[in-house]
Amino acid sequence: MSDFHIRIWARGNPGNIAMMYLSALTLRNKIGRGDICNIGLPIFGIDIPDVDLTGKIGVHDTMFTNTRERGKIPFYGLGKLLNKHHTDFVNMEGFYQNIHNFPRKDKISYKDLFPLSVEYTDCGSEDEIVINIRGGEILDGIHPDYVLIPPEFYHYCIEQSGKKPVFYGQIEDSPYMREVRERFPDARYVQSRGMEADFNFIRRSKHIVTCVSTFSWLAAWLSDAKTIYFPIAGVLNPGQNRGSMLIPHGDPRYRLFLFPVYFGGHVNEYRSSLDPVRGAWREVDESVFNRLYPNEPTILDRSLACLDPDAYVRESPELSDTYGRFGISGLINHFTREGFWAGKAPTSIDDRYYYRAFPNAAWEVASGKYKDALDHYIQIGQQQGLALREW
Repeated sequence: MSDFHIRIWARGNPGNIAMMYLSALTLRNKIGRGDICNIGLPIFGIDIPDVDLTGKIGVHDTMFTNTRERGKIPFYGLGKLLNKHHTDFVNMEGFYQNIHNFPRKDKISYKDLFPLSVEYTDCGSEDEIVINIRGGEILDGIHPDYVLIPPEFYHYCIEQSGKKPVFYGQIEDSPYMREVRERFPDARYVQSRGMEADFNFIRRSKHIVTCVSTFSWLAAWLSDAKTIYFPIAGVLNPGQNRGSMLIPHGDPRYRLFLFPVYFGGHVNEYRSSLDPVRGAWREVDESVFNRLYPNEPTILDRSLACLDPDAYVRESPELSDTYGRFGISGLINHFTREGFWAGKAPTSIDDRYYYRAFPNAAWEVASGKYKDALDHYIQIGQQQGLALREW
């Protein structure tokens, strides 16, 4: 057992937990050390116990910060700081629903990490398209971003694929499902049989329409499907849910369909939500999302990377006690939760030296590309090896 731990904050929905686990694996790779703990994924036979961290001092990557970073971990900043300074743990307290957190498929065997069940081997056949339905608790309107998909979209996917429809999942009786059954009377309907059976049925199928669910998303993403129809709606729409960015990149299996922002509610009033968007989706190219949400360090991440403890405490002397008690962990926690958002500088810079030593930076600031010398340093200067001041 190492003296440094990467701890997941919760157990529960296997889609959510698997994304946390994948993010933790990448963080460990970036830092180069650490034991991951508190992972429960029984459908894959994964059960890593929690560790008592009482009395330990560590970094808390909070839900507040993670949501504002679209689920992405500040790998660059944490990697630089935690390789220079000691801390006992990183507590991962967000949902980490960002595809850029996950190890690349050419770098890790996902089939070994998340093995297929040998017990549940049935799936949709080659001439069927499996349409995953999430009903259950979302029919009660548990959260406005958990939305139902308009049946017209299913009709579109069926026509596009030329396959026979299989509606699989939480298809218990409801006003919504009564409409689906009326529209598709000849379809095959398969009721949910539990998490492991459901996950494997979706994962083994060759043509899939996902629902608004991380469970459904993960099963399709891990599959060997030939075609995946992905409705980008509700909680999976990065334009609606700031804490999510799960648009696959460079994956030819996917057809992406962007929906406008709309909200869910109780199933008895489902038509008030769905009627305005029944034909409103638009097929989009992944490049739209690549431009909006690039796979590169964020400003928070870059700012964290150049956090200078002495300069930060000089600027905010009220943090001297925090630094004395908790070391770099205390300053990281303050900066990511409060300091960055309040506009506090992570370090100090000698403007006159910087502009004199690096004339290109002076031009780029003068032209408005960067706000000032420190902004230039945070965004590109540190990566180019530029110095903050003359030593």
